[in-house]
Amino acid sequence: MVASGFSVFDPAFSLCAGAAKLAWASAEPGGESPEVAYARYVNPLVGVTRGKVAETHLDAVAAMTALVPLTDLLGSTVSAYRADPASVTEEERRLLDVASEVGRGTIDMAQAYRATAELVTEMQILDVDLYDRVLGRLYGARSDPPLDAGTILATVPEMNDTINSPAGP
Repeated sequence: MVASGFSVFDPAFSLCAGAAKLAWASAEPGGESPEVAYARYVNPLVGVTRGKVAETHLDAVAAMTALVPLTDLLGSTVSAYRADPASVTEEERRLLDVASEVGRGTIDMAQAYRATAELVTEMQILDVDLYDRVLGRLYGARSDPPLDAGTILATVPEMNDTINSPAGP
């Protein structure tokens, strides 16, 4: 199932495995409910008890289902881009172009993270530190200068302190 030289810790594998696991959770009895499917996805053994989200998983499921409007919006943007890349904003197109390049195999996940980190910095999106940490942890790459130089993060010291704290945001 996993080709030689391929790591289960690779983000590409993680995305595929996560999608397959969520598809499985949705196909199981009660999986038509997003809450039940997500609880089963989080913990296949005890996430669902007697057909309902287990008490221990209520908070995690609530946090995930609160993101549904955002994921619906993202899905609509991706669909619009696939139908006509010119129909989305320039920023959306540039970010989705990175995903398209991965899909075509013209860049790998490390290159995609680097390209996205550059776009995030350029567009002054507040996820700069996240991409810096992902690149550092997965690929040993740290930006020089830090990715937040010249972005909104660099001008909001208390935000920078929060994001860079060991506990995170």
